Amino acid sequence: MSELVKIFKFYDETYNYTEIKKQSYYELTIKVSEKYSMENKIVYNITFENNFIKSSTLSNHFNNLIASRANPFALEGNHYECVFIVKNSLTEKIVEYLLMDHEELEKVSGETTAQQYKILIIEALSQFFDEMNSNISNIDPQSALTITATEEGSYYDITYMSIDSSKTPLAHLEEHQEGVYVIKNSLTEIMVEYLLMDYEELEKVCGKPSQIYKISIIEMLAKLWD
Repeated sequence: MSELVKIFKFYDETYNYTEIKKQSYYELTIKVSEKYSMENKIVYNITFENNFIKSSTLSNHFNNLIASRANPFALEGNHYECVFIVKNSLTEKIVEYLLMDHEELEKVSGETTAQQYKILIIEALSQFFDEMNSNISNIDPQSALTITATEEGSYYDITYMSIDSSKTPLAHLEEHQEGVYVIKNSLTEIMVEYLLMDYEELEKVCGKPSQIYKISIIEMLAKLWD
């Protein structure tokens, strides 16, 4: 594929006066290209360039306030400029949503605004970036997890049950370790498909140990929980 480039504007969604807050904003450029890894797997190379467009008509106070609230990388301090993720049908869908216009994303993001949903996808990408999995790299191989996913209207109700609570691989998720409730759309649909996939099948497409990859999916679902 040739390099795909999309530019998105991120505004302060907490401020009530729309005509004022939209004078200053972040302009996020996302570039996606395909490369081959050393293991000869196709990987997505995703880069981010984030710039604050400052209004000349607003005071420094308002500009600084908007800058702190509108920053798409502010929620958890994620400032990485580039990620590499193995290409498969799941990450293809993630990239599709990542590059989706806000107007289209608004139709499938549920109660979450399109802007916030895209921010959550950007943050969740780190779960699939091999060098950023410090939370889950030491999973006890003997830990066992029962996963149930049921459809409730336009949502998925996903529950997790550890056979041995002392060995749960989800302890770091705190309030999300027993399950999540997420809007049903084509992204979460394929995430659930991968979540319920046998380890042997998952190993063929994930580019990393399948148990770690499954936990990465669980972590991403936690990000997307309404």
